[in-house]
Order: sequence, then C-alpha cells, then structure tokens
Amino acid sequence: MSINQILTTSTTALLSSQNQMSVASTNISNASNVGYTRKTYDVTTVSSGAGMTFSGGIQQRISNDILSKSVNTQAAELGKNKVINDYMSSYDFAIGTTDGLNLSGQVSDVQTAFNELSSQPDSNIYKEQVVQSSQSLSLYINDLSRNIQSLRTDADQQIPHVVDSINSKLDHLVSVLSSYCIRVKIGLTLNLSLI
Repeated sequence: MSINQILTTSTTALLSSQNQMSVASTNISNASNVGYTRKTYDVTTVSSGAGMTFSGGIQQRISNDILSKSVNTQAAELGKNKVINDYMSSYDFAIGTTDGLNLSGQVSDVQTAFNELSSQPDSNIYKEQVVQSSQSLSLYINDLSRNIQSLRTDADQQIPHVVDSINSKLDHLVSVLSSYCIRVKIGLTLNLSLI
C-alpha cells in the first residue's frame, strides 16, 4: 500500500467520522423538537487487495412507521372531531338554549296560552297571549330555518375547498412517489427531507 493510498483512506475515514459526529450532534440538539426524527449516517468500507478503503456514507432519516401512522391517524381524528364540534356548536346555537329560549320552550308557551284560553274562551287577554306566543313561535321557526340554511350553505362552500386541498396533497404524493420510483430505478437514494 502506498503512502498516497494510506493518506486517502485516512482522509476518507476522518471525513466519515466527522459526518457521523455532525449527525449525532444534530440528533442531540433536536431531540426535544416535536416531529423531529433521528437520522443516521452509514459508512461503507470496501476491502481491496492493497488495503481497506472507506467510501462516503449516506445520511438517512429513521422513523418508526407505527408511530408515524398513529400520529397521522390521531391528527386526522382530531381534525374530524373539530369539524364535527364546530358544526354541532353552530347547530346548538341555532336550536337554542335550555333556559326556555328554544323550540321546546316556544311550543310549550303556545300550549300554555291555548290551555288558558280554553278555560276562559271569552278572555281578550288570553286571546292576545295565544296570538303573541304563536307569533313568537313563528318567528323562532323562521330564524331556525334561516340558521340551518346558513349552516348548509357554509358546508356547501367548504366542501370544494377541502376536496381541492386533498387533491393537491394527492398530486404531491404522486409526484414524490414517481420521483422515488425513478430514483430507485436508476439507483439513487431518496432524499426524505423533500417529503
């Protein structure tokens, strides 16, 4: 083995060690960051008749597939529950509260007014109460109908945006997978930081 080969091998080995320490340092400094995945730096050695040579390493991201899937599933579930909660809150607001300002309370007021009128059919006060409670119920039903229609309109307007967002993400996924397939076909490794 010549002195030149020894120096080349030593330089390559030192550079590989430096890269390994750099990756380890990055792992340590980012260990507490949410979403950070540990990286490794693999070094390959090639043995030849004249001695051992080190070839450059490949930096790779290590990710626990089960954990990633679980995180993605939980994020999707959280998003779904948030949308359901938003619509249910809007629906609750439209239907009313439990302190009498709701559909049941309005219907009960009309029933009470009719019961009182039936006990004294000639009473103008009870007739007026029937008219007022019926008008109040009618206004409440009209407001409820407008609120429900508004909720429907909001949902109809949001659906195309959500579909467009999903389609955009699927297009990106297709391009990443196509790029990966091309790289695998020509023998290159995928740079996972692009994902």
